[in-house]
Amino acid sequence: MSDGQNKAGLAHYYSEYMAEYAAALLSHEQTLVVSGGDGEKTRSITRQAVEDVGSLRSNQEEADTRIIVHAVAAADNGANTIVVRSPDTDVLVLFCTIN
Repeated sequence: MSDGQNKAGLAHYYSEYMAEYAAALLSHEQTLVVSGGDGEKTRSITRQAVEDVGSLRSNQEEADTRIIVHAVAAADNGANTIVVRSPDTDVLVLFCTIN
């Protein structure tokens, strides 16, 4: 995974896969947001639709900061629960610095 093209290819595959198949697995209350790969687009996936989220478009390479951006956007849009699971302590430190 040290090759940037491999990472981009995996992100593209994951984004496309989730856009096609994830809706059937979500409850009516759930929204899945995926980003990366194809032109760094971000998609919001619900049972009803797959939509581009232009406000979350980013070329940020570090997943740590993307996670924070997505979590803040979810909170701003009324999310009651946000679950972030990461073995990286940098993510914890970044969350602790949010006001």
